[in-house]
Amino acid sequence: GVPAPTITAALEARFLSNMIDDRVDASSILGAPEGADTPSVLKDQISEDLQGAIYSAWICVIAEGLSIFVAAAEVGQWEVNLVECLRLWNLPTSFLKSDMLEKMLPTLSENQGNMQNVLLIPGIASQLQETHMSWRRIVTLCFASAIPCPCLGASLTYYDSFRSKKLPSSLIRAQRDYFGGYGYSRINEEGWFTSCWVQEHTDKLKRTARKLERGADDDTKKKKKKRKTKKDIERSC
Repeated sequence: GVPAPTITAALEARFLSNMIDDRVDASSILGAPEGADTPSVLKDQISEDLQGAIYSAWICVIAEGLSIFVAAAEVGQWEVNLVECLRLWNLPTSFLKSDMLEKMLPTLSENQGNMQNVLLIPGIASQLQETHMSWRRIVTLCFASAIPCPCLGASLTYYDSFRSKKLPSSLIRAQRDYFGGYGYSRINEEGWFTSCWVQEHTDKLKRTARKLERGADDDTKKKKKKRKTKKDIERSC
Protein backbone atom coordinates (compact mmCIF):
# COMPACT_ATOMS: atom_id res chain seq x y z
CA GLY A 1 0.00 0.00 0.00
CA VAL A 2 0.90 3.67 -0.34
CA PRO A 3 0.24 5.91 2.68
CA ALA A 4 -1.75 9.05 1.87
CA PRO A 5 -3.06 10.27 5.25
CA THR A 6 -3.58 13.91 4.20
CA ILE A 7 -5.69 12.95 1.21
CA THR A 8 -7.62 10.49 3.39
CA ALA A 9 -8.15 13.15 6.08
CA ALA A 10 -9.57 15.56 3.49
CA LEU A 11 -12.12 12.96 2.42
CA GLU A 12 -13.08 12.09 5.98
CA ALA A 13 -13.43 15.79 6.82
CA ARG A 14 -16.12 15.98 4.14
CA PHE A 15 -17.94 13.03 5.73
CA LEU A 16 -17.87 14.77 9.12
CA SER A 17 -19.01 18.02 7.55
CA ASN A 18 -22.15 16.29 6.32
CA MET A 19 -22.98 15.04 9.83
CA ILE A 20 -24.46 18.41 10.82
CA ASP A 21 -27.27 17.07 13.04
CA ASP A 22 -24.93 14.78 14.94
CA ARG A 23 -22.40 17.58 15.42
CA VAL A 24 -25.04 19.99 16.71
CA ASP A 25 -26.15 17.42 19.30
CA ALA A 26 -22.56 16.60 20.27
CA SER A 27 -21.66 20.29 20.72
CA SER A 28 -24.09 20.54 23.66
CA ILE A 29 -22.73 17.39 25.32
CA LEU A 30 -19.00 17.23 24.67
CA GLY A 31 -17.07 20.11 26.20
CA ALA A 32 -14.20 22.17 24.79
CA PRO A 33 -11.56 24.37 26.50
CA GLU A 34 -12.61 27.93 27.22
CA GLY A 35 -11.10 31.10 28.65
CA ALA A 36 -7.98 30.45 30.67
CA ASP A 37 -7.81 26.88 29.37
CA THR A 38 -7.03 28.10 25.85
CA PRO A 39 -3.48 29.15 24.92
CA SER A 40 -2.55 32.83 24.59
CA VAL A 41 -0.98 33.65 21.24
CA LEU A 42 0.13 36.60 19.11
CA LYS A 43 -2.00 37.22 16.03
CA ASP A 44 0.99 38.20 13.88
CA GLN A 45 2.74 34.97 14.84
CA ILE A 46 -0.34 32.92 13.99
CA SER A 47 -0.59 34.55 10.56
CA GLU A 48 3.05 33.82 9.77
CA ASP A 49 2.92 30.29 11.17
CA LEU A 50 -0.29 29.48 9.31
CA GLN A 51 1.34 30.32 5.98
CA GLY A 52 4.22 27.99 6.75
CA ALA A 53 1.88 25.23 7.94
CA ILE A 54 -0.33 25.34 4.85
CA TYR A 55 2.72 25.48 2.57
CA SER A 56 4.23 22.42 4.28
CA ALA A 57 0.97 20.47 4.21
CA TRP A 58 0.50 21.21 0.51
CA ILE A 59 3.96 19.81 -0.22
CA CYS A 60 2.91 16.62 1.58
CA VAL A 61 -0.30 16.44 -0.45
CA ILE A 62 1.76 16.57 -3.64
CA ALA A 63 4.20 13.99 -2.25
CA GLU A 64 1.36 11.63 -1.36
CA GLY A 65 -0.38 12.08 -4.70
CA LEU A 66 2.79 11.52 -6.70
CA SER A 67 3.65 8.45 -4.61
CA ILE A 68 0.25 6.97 -5.45
CA PHE A 69 0.74 7.82 -9.12
CA VAL A 70 4.22 6.26 -9.24
CA ALA A 71 2.98 3.08 -7.49
CA ALA A 72 0.02 2.79 -9.88
CA ALA A 73 2.38 3.25 -12.85
CA GLU A 74 4.57 0.40 -11.59
CA VAL A 75 1.62 -1.92 -11.03
CA GLY A 76 0.06 -1.06 -14.39
CA GLN A 77 3.45 -1.06 -16.15
CA TRP A 78 2.77 2.39 -17.58
CA GLU A 79 5.66 4.01 -19.38
CA VAL A 80 5.15 7.57 -18.19
CA ASN A 81 7.33 10.63 -17.86
CA LEU A 82 6.31 12.00 -14.49
CA VAL A 83 7.90 15.40 -15.05
CA GLU A 84 6.01 15.76 -18.33
CA CYS A 85 2.80 14.81 -16.55
CA LEU A 86 3.44 17.53 -14.00
CA ARG A 87 4.02 20.04 -16.77
CA LEU A 88 0.71 19.10 -18.41
CA TRP A 89 -1.14 19.21 -15.11
CA ASN A 90 0.11 22.75 -14.59
CA LEU A 91 -1.04 24.13 -17.96
CA PRO A 92 -3.46 27.10 -17.80
CA THR A 93 -6.42 24.92 -18.81
CA SER A 94 -5.78 22.30 -16.08
CA PHE A 95 -7.82 22.39 -12.86
CA LEU A 96 -4.67 21.12 -11.09
CA LYS A 97 -2.68 24.22 -11.98
CA SER A 98 -1.13 25.91 -8.95
CA ASP A 99 1.73 28.21 -8.04
CA MET A 100 3.12 25.39 -5.89
CA LEU A 101 3.46 23.01 -8.84
CA GLU A 102 5.00 25.77 -10.91
CA LYS A 103 7.63 26.35 -8.24
CA MET A 104 8.28 22.63 -7.79
CA LEU A 105 8.51 21.70 -11.47
CA PRO A 106 12.11 22.95 -12.06
CA THR A 107 13.31 21.11 -8.95
CA LEU A 108 11.48 17.94 -9.95
CA SER A 109 12.90 18.20 -13.48
CA GLU A 110 16.44 18.33 -12.11
CA ASN A 111 15.82 15.28 -9.92
CA GLN A 112 13.64 13.13 -12.16
CA GLY A 113 16.02 10.20 -11.71
CA ASN A 114 14.95 9.98 -8.04
CA MET A 115 11.17 10.25 -7.87
CA GLN A 116 10.45 7.95 -4.93
CA ASN A 117 9.23 10.82 -2.76
CA VAL A 118 9.49 14.53 -3.44
CA LEU A 119 10.20 15.15 0.27
CA LEU A 120 13.71 13.76 -0.36
CA ILE A 121 14.55 16.28 -3.08
CA PRO A 122 17.14 18.65 -1.53
CA GLY A 123 15.40 21.87 -2.56
CA ILE A 124 12.07 20.76 -1.11
CA ALA A 125 13.62 19.21 1.99
CA SER A 126 15.35 22.50 2.79
CA GLN A 127 12.03 24.36 2.49
CA LEU A 128 10.41 22.00 4.96
CA GLN A 129 13.32 22.50 7.34
CA GLU A 130 12.50 26.21 7.33
CA THR A 131 8.74 25.84 7.83
CA HIS A 132 8.21 22.74 9.96
CA MET A 133 8.29 24.59 13.31
CA SER A 134 5.50 26.92 12.14
CA TRP A 135 3.60 23.82 11.11
CA ARG A 136 4.06 22.26 14.55
CA ARG A 137 3.00 25.41 16.38
CA ILE A 138 -0.23 25.69 14.37
CA VAL A 139 -1.18 22.04 14.88
CA THR A 140 -0.38 22.30 18.61
CA LEU A 141 -2.46 25.48 18.87
CA CYS A 142 -5.40 23.86 17.08
CA PHE A 143 -5.34 20.82 19.34
CA ALA A 144 -5.05 22.95 22.49
CA SER A 145 -7.93 25.16 21.32
CA ALA A 146 -10.17 22.26 20.22
CA ILE A 147 -10.09 23.42 16.60
CA PRO A 148 -10.21 20.53 14.10
CA CYS A 149 -7.27 20.56 11.68
CA PRO A 150 -7.49 17.12 10.06
CA CYS A 151 -5.27 17.79 7.04
CA LEU A 152 -2.63 19.85 8.83
CA GLY A 153 -2.41 17.21 11.58
CA ALA A 154 -2.38 14.26 9.17
CA SER A 155 0.26 15.81 6.94
CA LEU A 156 2.52 16.57 9.91
CA THR A 157 2.17 12.98 11.10
CA TYR A 158 3.00 11.78 7.59
CA TYR A 159 6.09 14.01 7.51
CA ASP A 160 7.31 12.91 10.95
CA SER A 161 6.61 9.23 10.23
CA PHE A 162 8.41 9.39 6.88
CA ARG A 163 11.50 11.05 8.34
CA SER A 164 11.70 8.80 11.45
CA LYS A 165 14.18 5.93 11.61
CA LYS A 166 12.18 4.36 14.44
CA LEU A 167 8.40 4.56 14.87
CA PRO A 168 6.25 4.15 17.99
CA SER A 169 4.11 1.71 16.01
CA SER A 170 6.64 -0.90 17.15
CA LEU A 171 4.63 -0.90 20.38
CA ILE A 172 1.90 -2.71 18.46
CA ARG A 173 4.16 -5.77 18.49
CA ALA A 174 4.38 -5.55 22.27
CA GLN A 175 0.59 -5.32 22.50
CA ARG A 176 0.23 -8.37 20.26
CA ASP A 177 2.66 -10.24 22.47
CA TYR A 178 0.63 -9.19 25.53
CA PHE A 179 -2.66 -10.66 24.35
CA GLY A 180 -1.44 -13.44 22.07
CA GLY A 181 2.19 -14.24 22.85
CA TYR A 182 3.20 -13.53 19.23
CA GLY A 183 6.68 -12.35 20.22
CA TYR A 184 8.75 -9.34 19.23
CA SER A 185 12.26 -8.35 18.18
CA ARG A 186 14.51 -5.97 20.11
CA ILE A 187 16.80 -3.19 18.95
CA ASN A 188 19.53 -4.00 21.49
CA GLU A 189 19.70 -7.76 21.03
CA GLU A 190 19.21 -10.22 18.20
CA GLY A 191 16.56 -12.89 18.40
CA TRP A 192 12.83 -13.26 18.96
CA PHE A 193 11.39 -12.67 22.44
CA THR A 194 8.18 -12.99 24.39
CA SER A 195 7.43 -11.61 27.85
CA CYS A 196 5.24 -12.43 30.82
CA TRP A 197 3.59 -9.02 31.06
CA VAL A 198 1.31 -9.91 33.99
CA GLN A 199 1.01 -12.71 36.55
CA GLU A 200 -1.59 -14.44 34.38
CA HIS A 201 1.00 -14.77 31.61
CA THR A 202 3.51 -16.26 34.07
CA ASP A 203 0.96 -18.80 35.28
CA LYS A 204 0.01 -19.69 31.71
CA LEU A 205 3.67 -20.13 30.77
CA LYS A 206 4.19 -22.45 33.72
CA ARG A 207 1.11 -24.51 32.77
CA THR A 208 2.37 -24.76 29.19
CA ALA A 209 5.82 -25.84 30.41
CA ARG A 210 4.26 -28.52 32.61
CA LYS A 211 2.19 -29.82 29.69
CA LEU A 212 5.30 -30.01 27.54
CA GLU A 213 7.16 -31.83 30.27
CA ARG A 214 4.31 -34.31 30.69
CA GLY A 215 4.18 -34.76 26.93
CA ALA A 216 7.92 -35.43 26.82
CA ASP A 217 7.59 -37.95 29.68
CA ASP A 218 4.71 -39.70 27.91
CA ASP A 219 6.75 -39.91 24.71
CA THR A 220 9.67 -41.41 26.63
CA LYS A 221 7.41 -43.98 28.26
CA LYS A 222 5.86 -44.90 24.89
CA LYS A 223 9.30 -45.37 23.35
CA LYS A 224 10.44 -47.57 26.24
CA LYS A 225 7.26 -49.63 25.99
CA LYS A 226 7.73 -49.98 22.25
CA ARG A 227 11.33 -51.14 22.66
CA LYS A 228 10.25 -53.60 25.35
CA THR A 229 7.51 -55.03 23.15
CA LYS A 230 9.98 -55.48 20.28
CA LYS A 231 12.41 -57.39 22.51
CA ASP A 232 9.62 -59.66 23.74
CA ILE A 233 8.71 -60.49 20.15
CA GLU A 234 12.34 -61.29 19.31
CA ARG A 235 12.60 -63.59 22.32
CA SER A 236 9.42 -65.43 21.38
CA CYS A 237 10.81 -66.05 17.91
